[in-house]
Amino acid sequence: MPLGDLASIKAEMRDWAIDRPDLVPKFQDCIDMCTNDLNKVLRTRQQQAVADLVTDSNGVATLPPDYLEWRAVTALTSPRVALLPITPEGVAKLYPDTYGGIPVHFMLQDDQLLVWPTHANTDELLYYKKIPYLTEASPTNWVTQQNPNLILTGAMKYVEAYKRNMQGVQLFGQLYSGLIDGMIRDMKRSQWTRVRARVSGRSTP
Repeated sequence: MPLGDLASIKAEMRDWAIDRPDLVPKFQDCIDMCTNDLNKVLRTRQQQAVADLVTDSNGVATLPPDYLEWRAVTALTSPRVALLPITPEGVAKLYPDTYGGIPVHFMLQDDQLLVWPTHANTDELLYYKKIPYLTEASPTNWVTQQNPNLILTGAMKYVEAYKRNMQGVQLFGQLYSGLIDGMIRDMKRSQWTRVRARVSGRSTP
């Protein structure tokens, strides 16, 4: 059976957990936990996104709801300024008082972007977004389209854990880890396959 959406994945899980049909109501939780695991380890081109965040006069803006991890923050001033990350200790040392000016640093705290010196402006956030949960209303995502076995094996690992079947946990855990490693290798290969190797430093004819 093709595993292209939530319904087909659940149907396959029913076949694999045939000895425990009472666990069917737990399948959605197991799929959600698998998605949580994927969001901890995967950082792929499919997850990259760009958002324009408008900071207020205190240099504060709200992060996108699907934010997972930042890659770059750029102040859309003229000229554009690539902002540097800073720690709370650095803020206390460099910016003991609130004042405005050309933005230099940023920090991410809870669900907010904070910029110093403070300025009301638009900042461009390049970030990794979360893999969306599979639901009845949104039964597919890029993982189900490219590697649905990943969702299946990751979810079945939790089904077996619920059954207290450590052999099943180990089996599906190994399958899941192998699929993760394969996906990462494929993505690296596709990223670098057309890049020519070049010797670093001085070379001689």
